[in-house]
Amino acid sequence: MTDKIILLLKFFRDLNWGVMKMLCPYCKIENDDGANICRACGGHLLPDIDKSDFPKRLDTLNNVEYAGLQKRFEAAIIDGLILYIGRFVITIILELIVVLPYGTTVGAGVIGTVLYFILVWLYYALFESSSRQATPGKMVRGIIVTDLEGNRISFRKATVRHFSKILTALTLFITYWLLDFNERKQALHDRIAGCLVVKKGSDQKINLD
Repeated sequence: MTDKIILLLKFFRDLNWGVMKMLCPYCKIENDDGANICRACGGHLLPDIDKSDFPKRLDTLNNVEYAGLQKRFEAAIIDGLILYIGRFVITIILELIVVLPYGTTVGAGVIGTVLYFILVWLYYALFESSSRQATPGKMVRGIIVTDLEGNRISFRKATVRHFSKILTALTLFITYWLLDFNERKQALHDRIAGCLVVKKGSDQKINLD
């Protein structure tokens, strides 16, 4: 009887009607028609698998370690020091190409501010959307940035996350200081961009329910 049910499920899946969704037996997430592996937990979508694997996979879905305030604050300090060095380098370069040749600081301050603004944006957006999924500070603390499904984020999403920090700052960083009091430890900019900050290695175990 079980074999007939499995064959029937395979038959309907292979019809490729376009509106049918494959429901993962482990995490209950809907997947595209014709998929064999769940996009969320990596489990097999057909029931003809080793049933002893079921409890193990279900347990891992609840073991995601979200990055709390301490790790994120320590990572921010490291990144801040690196960016401070970057600001120093920009200042030296402007001194050499603007101040010394022309004997004036007019415009140098504005140029320096704009260049530093761009540096900070690219620093966070490029590192967090890279294969490392983390800035150097986050790498040191062993945490990464993912989307809500545990995937690497795009440069665009990383950019949205970065500039959304302005809104977090406008709230006096209240959502940042209260990270440890919400389930997924998301600050306001994380919620706006649809991102998570998790311990490296646990990003493939995110429970979407």
